[in-house]
Amino acid sequence: MLSLLRLLTPRHHPLRSHLQDAVPRVVIHPAMPDRESLDNEIARLRGLDVGELRAKWHTVFGRRAHPHPPRHLLFCILAYRLQTDKSSCERSQ
Repeated sequence: MLSLLRLLTPRHHPLRSHLQDAVPRVVIHPAMPDRESLDNEIARLRGLDVGELRAKWHTVFGRRAHPHPPRHLLFCILAYRLQTDKSSCERSQ
């Protein structure tokens, strides 16, 4: 709709300059530079056994993991946490 209004308003019309100011500027950030390090951390998690994943859980969450979740669930939750931590750090910068 905005481009249609631009076409319909003359080049020096006051509405046209107002429309250009109203258009939000989109900033596209470069790709994650830490993507490789994130992939390495997730690969490292993949190689841990259940006991090591539980220890990592304790480090990350500050409490012991429940005794019942299987290895694949511990891995998935820890990998998700790594990804969210990385993305929230990038957003804050």
